[in-house]
Amino acid sequence: HSSHLGKHNIKSSYKYALKNADKVTQYIVLTHQQKADILANNVITENKISVIPHFIKPVNIDTQLPQQNRFIFIGRLVPEKQIEHIIHAYKKFIAKGYSTTLSIFGSGDANYRSYIETLIDDLELQQKITINEHTNNPIQELQQSKASLLTSQYEGFGLTIMESIEVGCPVISYDIRYGPSEIITHGENGFLVEANNITELTEYMTKIIDSPLKSVETTSTVKYDTAINNYKQLFSLLNDA
Repeated sequence: HSSHLGKHNIKSSYKYALKNADKVTQYIVLTHQQKADILANNVITENKISVIPHFIKPVNIDTQLPQQNRFIFIGRLVPEKQIEHIIHAYKKFIAKGYSTTLSIFGSGDANYRSYIETLIDDLELQQKITINEHTNNPIQELQQSKASLLTSQYEGFGLTIMESIEVGCPVISYDIRYGPSEIITHGENGFLVEANNITELTEYMTKIIDSPLKSVETTSTVKYDTAINNYKQLFSLLNDA
């Protein structure tokens, strides 16, 4: 339930399973894109790989929570999340005259946190960006935000994307392997941005403030009932094998 790819090749923890398909009854992956990549680079038959996305149950939305004029990032503070891309894009966004703030929630690599704190200082954004510790209430924080942001190098799926959309908070995300393109419907519940394109990221930050998306809803493929049906089909397949 993560990306099997490292920066340049298959992660060692996945190599044995992928190179020994004769010892595996069925592979389960989270996205169709990951299935396609595995089929393209390994000797595995297509019917041995089932795509079963993560799912999210309906969330009780607190209608009394005040809406804040802010963007939000929730996740681990580690280099592969590329939070510096968000900060650089946000700097360009603020330069256009917008007042929307940015809240970062997470814990992780102390050195990386120090790096992004220094970057915020260097760009003179101390009054606009706050870095907060890990939150136990991500749903509430997302619900209060204009949009959530994701600029990772890679993801296994992107659980925060699902949580954000479920509470009506659209997502602006790099179009990376794996997850965003199968959770986000571009222009409906968020926007997909070319990976590592900070200028385009800024453009969509601007767009979502100028023209908020009206009907931010979870795609049917990641709903709870769909997951139940997916697993029923898998068990039926295994029983027939």
